[in-house]
This record gives sequence, structure tokens and C-alpha cells, in this order.
Amino acid sequence: MKKNILLLLLTFVFLFVLGEIGARLWAKFRNPVSTVPDKIRYTYYPYLPYVPTPNYRDATKSIYHNLRGFRNSYEFIIPKPSNVYRIVCMGGSTTYSDYDNASNQEIWTGRLEHYLNENSTSTKFEVINASAHNYTAYLNLIDYLTRVRDLQVDMVILYQGVNDLYFNGFDSITFAHSNAFVRFDPDHVNKIYFRMNHSFFLKHSELLKRMYAMVFFHGLTLNEMATKNVHYYSAHNINNIKNDSLITFSKAIEGFIGLSHVDNFQLVLLSQAYQYEKFEKSLFKFNPAFTRQNSDDLISETKRIRNKMEKIAGKNKIPFLDMNIVLKQNQEFFYGNPLDAVHFSKKGEDYFALNLYDFIKPLIGSSKI
Repeated sequence: MKKNILLLLLTFVFLFVLGEIGARLWAKFRNPVSTVPDKIRYTYYPYLPYVPTPNYRDATKSIYHNLRGFRNSYEFIIPKPSNVYRIVCMGGSTTYSDYDNASNQEIWTGRLEHYLNENSTSTKFEVINASAHNYTAYLNLIDYLTRVRDLQVDMVILYQGVNDLYFNGFDSITFAHSNAFVRFDPDHVNKIYFRMNHSFFLKHSELLKRMYAMVFFHGLTLNEMATKNVHYYSAHNINNIKNDSLITFSKAIEGFIGLSHVDNFQLVLLSQAYQYEKFEKSLFKFNPAFTRQNSDDLISETKRIRNKMEKIAGKNKIPFLDMNIVLKQNQEFFYGNPLDAVHFSKKGEDYFALNLYDFIKPLIGSSKI
């Protein structure tokens, strides 16, 4: 009897250790920030599905928001000081950039600010990261009108394309988004999250932390709350993409162009960098229903929205940079997850920023830089 109990105990310990090793490897592979529930990082806002939570800090201390909810480590003075040149970068998760566990200073908006100030003697450059996961160009436009406009920005950099394919999928400005947070109690979720980060066993065991998150954080990611499960590489969603005339995307770009004249800022348009050719092998493996034709369609549609942005930019004489050409689909520049084709590694963040710096430098003018 004792031997059986001992054998059972040893088996349990062995399986737990094995699970712990697997969980730690998975956490490293997936990015530890992904354990943070989006309900903590984002909050209710009347004009948008959600916005980044003001004064947010994540458990790894690598991500923080200022009092406005922007991914910046300082606050912005209003009215804007005369020696400040203010740039706002808007987009989705590829601008928010919480992959590869990069800090505020290591993501491309932080690196861009570094390069600008490193080469300036009299002008102080502020680069505002006003982005959010899953945001489309139209949501960025609303965000500019409601949270950014009073900051008196000199330049708006819009980096978009992929989300407008994933989350529109039909000719409607209602999106696939809904207002995500009206039906959740933020205090309750915060208590759950606090417990995960301060319980002795949960703090020291990645396996227990993952199990805890599966039980208590179910339904608290943006995809589950706000996007009605359209953010998947499925034949159905790709068919929706193909049927989208991109009118919502086009109107959003045109809205920014109109505001650039009214608010007197320089608009810069960046098309999405991606590496679909790299991840399609993994996608075929994890999703057997995904076909070669689906993959070709996804690449084709990504090029279509890029061409739409370039056409609008050319017609209105707006500076346009194709970041897919800049990053050359170099695997070193993309986050290591084989199912992730659009987010950057830290090396990619820096390379992105350095090339963008060279591109916007003539637009800013030699008197300032």
C-alpha cells in the first residue's frame, strides 16, 4: 500500500515537473506578457470598443501607459512648448508592440524618438504611441478625434493595413468590433489578476499560473470580447476579406487627410510589413483546413490593401512608405512565434525605427534636425 502511494506521489511529481518545464518553454515561446488579461490592459470608453487603461503597468514592468493611456513613460504638456515637435503614431498591435517582451523604449516608437533626439540640438521630439490591439484605421481616426487632437501634434504616422482586413470583412463602419467592456466588472477582474501575481505558488509556478489563467481569464481576451472570433485564418474570413471593397479603410485614410489640413499636421502613411510566406508552413500544420489557395488569397488581399493606401497617398501627395519592402521579410526582424507573421522582434523594432527616421527626416526639415 505504501509503495503504491509512494509510486503515485512520484508519478505526480514527475508529471508536474514535466508540465512545469513545458509551461516555461511555452511561456518563453509565446511571450510572458500574453498572460496579462486584456481586461486589465484595456478599459471602457464611450466612443470606441476599448482604449488602453490609463496609468497601466504590467507584471513584467516592460509595458506601461501614461495618464492618458498612451504607451509612453511621460506626460505631455498642453499647450505644447515651442521647442517641442510632437509626433503621434497610430495603428494596431504592430504599433503597440508588446511582442518579444519589448519595453516602451525598445519598441519602434521609442526607438524613433531616440534617433530623433539623438540627432537634434535645439528641438525636443516627442513620439506618442496612441495605438491599441486590433484597432483599424477607422478606430484610429476616432481615437485621434477623441483622445489625441488636443495634443497639437505636428505629424501623424499611420501604420495600418492588416487589421482592416481581419476585422472589417464587410462594407460597414460598424466593424466586427463591439463595445467590449460594458458587461465586465473591472474590479472583479483586477482582484483575480492581483491574486495571480501575489500568490506564492502562482508566482513561482508557470504551470499553475497557466492553469489559473485558463480557468479565471477565459473570455477576457480582446478576440473573445470584441471581435466575434473573426481574427482567424479561415476560408470564411478570407472570403469576407475578398468581398470587402475597402470603403471603410479608404474613408478612414481620407478622414486623416482632411484633418491634416484642418489641424495643420504632416500625415505619413505606412503599409503593413508581413511575413506570410514564412508562417504558412506552420499554419498548414496547425490548421489542416487552411489551403494553399487560402494562403495565396491572404497574401493577395494584403497587397490589395497596400495598393489602396499607396493610391490614396499618391492622389493626395501624402508621403507613403511600404514597410514590407523595408523589412524585406527578413526572419530576424519578426517575432519568433511561427504562427505570427506581422509582429517584430526587438531587432526588427529598431530596424523599422531607423528606416522610418531616415524617411521622415526631410519632412521635418533641416532647421529642426
